[in-house]
Amino acid sequence: MKRYTKLITQITILFSMSLMPGFWGCTQDRNSIDEQQPQPNFSDIDNQDCRHPTEKQADLMILNTEISDMRLCDVHFLPNRAILNANGVKRLNQLAWIVEQYGGKIFLDVEQPTSKLTKQRLKTVRLYLKKVGVPNKKIKLVVGLPETKGMHADEAIEIYDDTRFKPESSQNK
Repeated sequence: MKRYTKLITQITILFSMSLMPGFWGCTQDRNSIDEQQPQPNFSDIDNQDCRHPTEKQADLMILNTEISDMRLCDVHFLPNRAILNANGVKRLNQLAWIVEQYGGKIFLDVEQPTSKLTKQRLKTVRLYLKKVGVPNKKIKLVVGLPETKGMHADEAIEIYDDTRFKPESSQNK
């Protein structure tokens, strides 16, 4: 078994070496080919946005979504701590930019709104926003759900009924 393992390892190494550019004396051939091809000039497009218009539109739609749902949840913090995790830092950076540009409130949607941990998390968020340069007068933190209109019950029931699984036997009746 050891003999086969060693043989397979050697074959794998030789195969991978043959795929490496510049190995076995083929660097001269590769360099001459690369030098013949024209190199693109990026200096004239460095300051332009080269993305497709639909990508720009998607960015605006995402921004609108984030503005309508400016909240942090328990998921954005380390469990049972007032420390932001990596996801929370990313989210709070987005929210800080939105608050600085457009204003608004940041909602802290937590499981225990009146706990000591929630107060510590509010303090952490406030300090972080100050650290990234959001002016004090723009920092508005609220514990609770975001103030969105939501959906009327009639609409929710209609959507729920349309999307429910219906067995074939009930569809034919």
